[in-house]
This record gives sequence, structure tokens and C-alpha cells, in this order.
Amino acid sequence: MHLIFFFLFVFNSHAWSPEFISQWDQTNRSHAQKISGAKFATFWGGIRRAIYWPHHQGKIEKIKPNEFRRELPVYLNFSKKKKDLVLFYPGVFGLADGEVTPVIIDKIEKNDKHVAVIPNLTSSEYQLAKRISVGDPFIEEGRNQKLIFEKIIETIGQENIDRVHIISESLGCFQVMTGLVNQSFKKVEISSVTLMWPPLYLDRAVKRFDDLINESKTHLGVCRFWWKWPGVIFQTKFQEIPDLNSQDKSCLGSLVIGSVFVKSIEKNAKLILNSPSYVPNNFSQFIKIVLPEIHLAFNKKDERFSLVHQLQKMTNIKDRINIISSRDDFLNNPIEWDHLAQHFPDLEKRIFLFNWGGHSGPVGLEGLFESILKERVLKR
Repeated sequence: MHLIFFFLFVFNSHAWSPEFISQWDQTNRSHAQKISGAKFATFWGGIRRAIYWPHHQGKIEKIKPNEFRRELPVYLNFSKKKKDLVLFYPGVFGLADGEVTPVIIDKIEKNDKHVAVIPNLTSSEYQLAKRISVGDPFIEEGRNQKLIFEKIIETIGQENIDRVHIISESLGCFQVMTGLVNQSFKKVEISSVTLMWPPLYLDRAVKRFDDLINESKTHLGVCRFWWKWPGVIFQTKFQEIPDLNSQDKSCLGSLVIGSVFVKSIEKNAKLILNSPSYVPNNFSQFIKIVLPEIHLAFNKKDERFSLVHQLQKMTNIKDRINIISSRDDFLNNPIEWDHLAQHFPDLEKRIFLFNWGGHSGPVGLEGLFESILKERVLKR
């Protein structure tokens, strides 16, 4: 039987509070039926974040970490005042202020914190700027992330930073776990780490996403209602629980998986490889030609792609990690959540799983991110 994370007595100050669990369990019941289907839920959450007019107070800054080939664009908002720093790591291909990230930036900035957003490791900006990989990809990535982190601390000024909070989404979670765990930073404490919709086994997650891409492409071929979709998208964005039929949901879900993600794969590959002779159209192909050292590790079934392994090796901040995700996130098998909890019983009360949402869908809920900030950033 799959573990149930919602009804737990919470004794650890780092756990999700009973108030949080109660609030989002109610949302589970009200949304589970109306926003059904993992693909549509992913679309629903994404569109509610993407159609957004940002009100940013900071800007893109180009930093040059030691040993990087070129400047790396990061989003920064800081002042010469001592306060907490919140670092956000977006998901696959995520840029420092692009796609679905701006709404999260605004919500962090409302709480008067320093803000930094690091591009995802698969983005063209990151791949073109980072050091050339010369060895073990996990060691290399850890080194790169430490160099970026230290440059950001230097830019803001260590004397202006109180506590550091890290929030990551999807593939950004792998970036954090690989890059910032067990690292030592001069007089800077990582106070909390929040992993949103992390892949529990990255190599398996990539294969599952590719299978869903193939399925979605096939489904898109029978969708013939493009003329009505603008109205459907409007309703998805502005009506919290849209009143759509199953066919519209299925087609829109397939659109984001079988088209939007694929176009991002093709776009970033072309930018990184500079007019490649072969353009990948799924994640496995992208990794094979853009990140060959990762592809080789995939083939060797390297255990370091597992969140369980990463946590086992962690010595510095394991008790400060909280996780939020969905049971139907197609990156993971529900049994893998059981596996994680069996290895780390104390972590169970710091995991919250929605019963619905696909991949990151509930991030589109009104108030969800504010609750995460309240639980992990604002609570002292």
C-alpha cells in the first residue's frame, strides 16, 4: 500500500505544519476530479503561471564565476541591507526570468528578501557559459554550482545576507542536490531547502517523459478543435476549476507534452550546438548529443541519479529539506515514494503529496507558493 503523507502528527520544526497539511488536503478534494489527468494538470498549472505580467524589482545580471567560459545571466534583486537570500532553481530549460519563473520571483520579492534565480543546467545560457566538462559529471556539476553560488554571495555581499533558503523545481532539484549538498560556504548557512516535484530517479524520469512525449504526439494527431482552444485556454487561466470536457483536457495536455516541451528541446539544442546536423526531439536524444557525459552515466545506471542515494550521502542539511509533489507526477512511480520513505522515516513528515497535479500542476494554485514561503522562508 502506498504511504499516505497527509494525515500525520508533526513534531519536527522543519516539517510541514498541520495547518498547511489541512489547507492543501482540502484543495486536494476540491480539485482532484475537475482537474483530472496528469497531462492536463501539468498544462493547467503551467498556463496559469505563464500568462502573467511580471512586476519584478530586480533585473538580469551577468556574473562571471571563476573558471567559467563566459558570463552567466542570473536574476538578482538585492540591497545593502542584511536579510535572507532566497535562491530559486527552475526546471528543465528554465532561464533566470523566463517561461513560468516570473510569478515565483514576484511572490518571493513581496516578502522583502534578496532573490537570485539560477538558469537550469539544460538551458543554452548555462551550457554555453559553464566550464568545459573534463571529468565525472557529478563532480563537475557540483563544482560549477559552488562557483555560481559563491559568486552570487560575493555580488550581494556576505555582510548583507542573514539566512539562505533554496527552492528548486523539477530538474532544478537535481541541480541543487548535486551542486550544493555537503559543500562548505564561508560563514553562510543554508537554512532550508524545498524540492518541488523532484525526479526521484533522474534516468528513469527521462525515459518516462520520452514515453509520454510519444503518446502525446500520437494523440495530437486526432485533435481537431484548434479553433476553440483560445477560449479554453482563457478559462483555464482565469477560472480556478475550469469546466472542460475530457476531450479538451486530453488535447490540451497532449499539446504541452507533445509540442511545447519538444519545441524547447529543439530550440535549446540548436542554440547550444550552433546549427547541429541532427536536432533531437526528445529528452534522451538531447542528453545524448548535448550532455554526453550524463548519457554515459545513464547507460551505466549510476546510482547517483537517485534522490535516495543523494540523501544517503548528505551530511550537512538533510534535516532542513522539505518536499512537495504529486502522486500522479509522470516522472516518478508512486512506489518510489514508498522506497524513499522506507530509507528515511524522518523525512516522511516533511513530504507533501497532492493526489493530482501531474508534473508541477499545483504550483498554479492561488496561494500555494505563498504557503511554501511562509513555512520555509518566513518562519524563524
